[in-house]
Amino acid sequence: MSWPHADEIHRTAKQLVDNGRAATPAEAVAMLERLVLQVNVGPDILDRPAGQAALLTAVNAGQRAFLGGVVVRLDDDPLLSEGWGAGRRASDAVRWFGGRVSEEITDDRPTMVIGNPSRHSLGEVVMYTTFGGWVGAVVQDLDNRLSDDGIALAGVIAAALGVSDAFQHCVGDPEAGRRDIGLSLWRPDSQWESDQALGPALQYLPAACWLLGLGHLGQGYAWSLGLLPYARPADAKVFLVDTDAIVAGNLATGLLARPTDIGVLKTRMVAARLESLGLETRIQERRFDDS
Repeated sequence: MSWPHADEIHRTAKQLVDNGRAATPAEAVAMLERLVLQVNVGPDILDRPAGQAALLTAVNAGQRAFLGGVVVRLDDDPLLSEGWGAGRRASDAVRWFGGRVSEEITDDRPTMVIGNPSRHSLGEVVMYTTFGGWVGAVVQDLDNRLSDDGIALAGVIAAALGVSDAFQHCVGDPEAGRRDIGLSLWRPDSQWESDQALGPALQYLPAACWLLGLGHLGQGYAWSLGLLPYARPADAKVFLVDTDAIVAGNLATGLLARPTDIGVLKTRMVAARLESLGLETRIQERRFDDS
């Protein structure tokens, strides 16, 4: 039995092999190809930056683990205004980030709910995304939702938690998808339900930042930067440091990487994505050392 080169192995498939759920990478990929995530989206996301961020993040992150696809049912097809989706219809943004739009969702797959859809949210498990201030969460009961006036990054957190719990549910965790979980970006040490976890109103954005390494964490930061509400994106400078090129295995975990980027240096790829939003970048293609 021959195994693929390390650069070719889907990182989530490798996790399934490492924890004994699959015997080979090919068997693990076959398992992932049977997994489908459903997202039921209400017509009110246009009024909520966090809702738009949650939709884009759920599709972009979800399709990297749920290789059977991310199916999105939209009540409406508004023109999005936030970050990576700005200027696109919701349906176009869903397709651009690897999802597919459908009028049907079923009761045998996990479902995330964003906003207040008019149609019933079917699902093997159903998780309601919610946001308030700096807090993002998924809950089981509509009565436990927050104000839904969170900052865009709260939507990123809510979607990330939802994708994670949906995936853990699919691979056998009995609690995943059936619990309330959340996180405060302002006070990660606090219970997310507490008043202090909500934090203050957003007042400042970084004028410059340095992404040291552009793997899954660096691209995660870049994805989040691209959803911040800069009035003049060109005033922000993002310094990018890495020496590696995109390989096939990176597509599973790099939120900005696409199949057409294989072989492209990570710095160039991330710079192109951020500059498409108007942000300014600086590239450093050398290893980080004492000097």
